Amino acid sequence: YHKGAWVLHTLRWLVGDEVFFEAIYRFANDPKYAYGLVSSDDFAALVGEISGLDLEWFWSRYLLRADIPTWRVGRRPEDGVERVEITWGDPAFPMPLEVAVNGEPRRVEMTDGRASFVVPTDTAVEVDPDGWVLATPLGE
Repeated sequence: YHKGAWVLHTLRWLVGDEVFFEAIYRFANDPKYAYGLVSSDDFAALVGEISGLDLEWFWSRYLLRADIPTWRVGRRPEDGVERVEITWGDPAFPMPLEVAVNGEPRRVEMTDGRASFVVPTDTAVEVDPDGWVLATPLGE
């Protein structure tokens, strides 16, 4: 059940505490869910209802596939700075990632499974420093 717990941990980061904890509370207490048979589809629908987001990509990647998503980070010099490029192993996976630049965290949207930004040369860059996202980094 390690993966299931980590999927929920990742979901919490993705949708935020307010949406996540409301979904958990309602799933455990609303008679529609609490006193009968429920499925992961029921929970996914509830999270979608509360968040207003279409998270089909999230559920299908984490619940319908056994393999863990992978990401790669690369850096290259560019006009006196460095370009940082982060890519998901699956380009259709748009999961954002937290990136700490010199210790300052920021959320990086991964449009088409990739993101790119510029930092000063030799700037410390750490992807998912707090371990929110269930994923495996690949070598550069």
